[in-house]
Formats: sequence, C-alpha cells, structure tokens
Amino acid sequence: MPYAGIDGTFEFSLDDSTWQEVDGIDTFSFDEEVTKLMSTKYAQSGRAENSFAGLLSGKATCSGSLEKSDTLGQTAMTTAMRAGTAIYIRYTVDGSIGDKAAAKINSRGISSSADGRVDVNFGIDFIGAASSIT
Repeated sequence: MPYAGIDGTFEFSLDDSTWQEVDGIDTFSFDEEVTKLMSTKYAQSGRAENSFAGLLSGKATCSGSLEKSDTLGQTAMTTAMRAGTAIYIRYTVDGSIGDKAAAKINSRGISSSADGRVDVNFGIDFIGAASSIT
C-alpha cells in the first residue's frame, strides 16, 4: 500500500509479537488524542475553570477491498471484534518506522458499488497510549 510514495502497511497482532498485514486495506488513519480533564474551584469570589491533560488514547480506521480469503487478517479482525478480544495495531511507512497501540475493534462495515467492488471498513478504539516503532 503506497503512503506518499513510500511503502506503508497496516498490521494487527493478537500478542504484540506476531504481526499480520491485513490484505486488501488501502486506506487507514491512526489518530492519537489526549482527554482533557476539567478542574473547577469554587470560592466566594467566583469560580475558576481549569483543565489539564488526562489519559492518552486514540482511534484508528482502515478500509479497502473485502478479502474473504484473508483468514489471518480481515477474518481474524472480525473474529476479535465479535469476541471483544483486545488486539494490537500498527502502521509502518517503510517497514520499520511507525506507531502501534493496544486496541479493540468497535465496528465493521461492508459496502458495495455498482462496479462490483465490495469494500470493508473497521473502526478501532485504542485501549491505551500509542507508542513509536523505530
């Protein structure tokens, strides 16, 4: 899968050591976020609203052609979603540099077009902070 002229991959793992590229995936996003926690103090003179950084988390999506024969990729991701199993996801832009995160798959969609292409998309929520792969 090309990524700005560089080979990129979207992979998943059940154990954070054995990684499997997901066949058919040609689009992905990997979005990190920091949850803001509000801290409000009340006093006779009024209140002061403050916020500070909280938990790190994020979400990812991936989509592409449905590959029913991809038993170690798309089928395994569907099985993990239906079982509520935690997985690990990662992307790399050159085979070695990228990011990864522990996650759970929260959705799977199938769509088809008039030209006969059947597409799949997965929605994924991080269950912890992402980390860099170097």
